[in-house]
Amino acid sequence: FVCLFVLSLVVCLCFFVCLLLFVSFDLVSCSMFLVVCQWLFVKEGEESVQLPFKTTAHLSGDIRVEWTDRDSRKVHVYQNGSDGPEEQDQVYRDRTEMKKDPLRTGDLSLTLKHLTVTDTGDYTCRDGHLLRGTTVTFKVKGQYFCCWLYVFPCLFLLSLVVYLRLFVAGCVSLFVFFSLLVCLLFFVCLWLFVPCMFLVVFLCLSVVVCFWLFVFLWLFVSVFFSLVVCL
Repeated sequence: FVCLFVLSLVVCLCFFVCLLLFVSFDLVSCSMFLVVCQWLFVKEGEESVQLPFKTTAHLSGDIRVEWTDRDSRKVHVYQNGSDGPEEQDQVYRDRTEMKKDPLRTGDLSLTLKHLTVTDTGDYTCRDGHLLRGTTVTFKVKGQYFCCWLYVFPCLFLLSLVVYLRLFVAGCVSLFVFFSLLVCLLFFVCLWLFVPCMFLVVFLCLSVVVCFWLFVFLWLFVSVFFSLVVCL
């Protein structure tokens, strides 16, 4: 069990470091504009999504507003009181729209239409040369991904029935059965709440991963030997 726990701890540490590096990169990029990163989750097939950005009202009329993606492609350009479709990347042509009179209202939010999975990523808005902007990250979930959101709970329920049968037959100890039940509840909670979680919650979950990875490894070994004994 010590070896299993050490292995789970190492995996958890790697998971935490990767998340920390990813978050640090985003926080550094956001700190340049003195704003907080925003996260959006939408489904593939949705008609549109709004990338929010509100700043100071009554901006100067000569300010250039530019939305770009992670690859530095120009998503939308607004300058001199009008849009600049000729500067847009071909991928985003006829798919973007800003609100009317954005410089007066300070609402520089962008609406992106006809979403696909390839639209997943970071989008940054800058207004002129000022140190002011926002970074919006949104995840487009495809139909395949959404389907598995329903398949996984069904698989866990099926597993629960199987292990309950083994427990009644005396092949699985009470602790193993309880561990499986708690794991089931944990993953059901993830299934329900992950779409609205922020990245900081995932950092907190990395601490939980160490314990539950150990439980899963212990569960696998225990069930394997229990089945061997029963057979």
